[in-house]
Amino acid sequence: MAEHDLPELNYRAIFNGGAAPYLILAVDPPRYTILGASDAYLAATKRTREDLVGKPILEAFPNNPNEDIDSESIVRGALDRVRATLKPDYLPIVKYDVPRSAAEGGGFTTKYWSPVHSPVFDEHGALVHIAQRVDDVTELHEAHERLKELD
Repeated sequence: MAEHDLPELNYRAIFNGGAAPYLILAVDPPRYTILGASDAYLAATKRTREDLVGKPILEAFPNNPNEDIDSESIVRGALDRVRATLKPDYLPIVKYDVPRSAAEGGGFTTKYWSPVHSPVFDEHGALVHIAQRVDDVTELHEAHERLKELD
């Protein structure tokens, strides 16, 4: 079957219907404005599109003041490396505190994510966006911590 015989794909439906959480970012350093968030990303972060789209990523996800890690520098470094190398950049496991609603008792649920930032090119090979995908590795991280306690 030739490519022109294939049905037209609805990329927005694929993006929003997929299981992996994705953000699409503008290549506008140092802002890296959020242009889109998949439904899976919104569910994982318990945020709305209105909370995220149009905001710089580091404004939408600032450093947790109770943590010693400078996550803003880590994320900015990854995005800058994607721009410089035009290759995906994988971050180490990062901690993210997801706020719980009042109905859920308030506070936060701690999650651990493994993010990857990938370049998105136009038909001429120019970098036009950066896609951020996060995999929830909370259970793996917690199992690893339990093993360390046994040593």
